Amino acid sequence: MTRDELRAFLAPLPDEAILGLTLYGEARGEPIEGMVAVGCVIRNRMQDAKARWGKTYRDVCLKRLQFSCWNPDDADPNFQRVLKAATGLMASPVVTDPALEQCSWTAIGISRGALADNTKAANHYHVGSMQPRPSWAQGFAPLAQRGAHVFYRL
Repeated sequence: MTRDELRAFLAPLPDEAILGLTLYGEARGEPIEGMVAVGCVIRNRMQDAKARWGKTYRDVCLKRLQFSCWNPDDADPNFQRVLKAATGLMASPVVTDPALEQCSWTAIGISRGALADNTKAANHYHVGSMQPRPSWAQGFAPLAQRGAHVFYRL
């Protein structure tokens, strides 16, 4: 699936759903503070004055090579899981997966500004167990750790 095909497939879903699906793909096994932190990174990117990542949650979440759960050319098993969840949301707005429901509620809180930033304005993160750290994180001090993720501002 190309990036354009992915965007076309997801077109019926609102931005909050794309944000919730991204949380599902990136942080569904995290404690709520970790899930909120990943959502805050996405919101911080959306609010970036230079709009480097996009101006909407959809644009930020689906930007090429930014969130591995949306990389169709990747071997990330989350891509298929997120596509299946997206297909389910398009078929019925009733969410039966408890993890997806939690991600969806968190997305609503993030997008509506009801959840405070717990990352100290981070705009990047990686799984803390990743060794060595990603090249983009070299030379930057972590701002926070929430759940399994480590957060940075680049």
